[in-house]
Amino acid sequence: MPRLSNTERYLVGLCATFAGAAVAELTGSMLPLALGAAWTLIVTIDVVRRIRTPSHRN
Repeated sequence: MPRLSNTERYLVGLCATFAGAAVAELTGSMLPLALGAAWTLIVTIDVVRRIRTPSHRN
């Protein structure tokens, strides 16, 4: 299975956040929203680390 690009990972995170918000609205539990937001935050930190880390390819 191919790896997701950064853009695709962001889109998955945003979809998870919006889906989590909908489930949170229906159930009254904030856990789904928190999980979607956490995924987006993790992806953001990972992308920033990749940008700041120099590539050592020859």
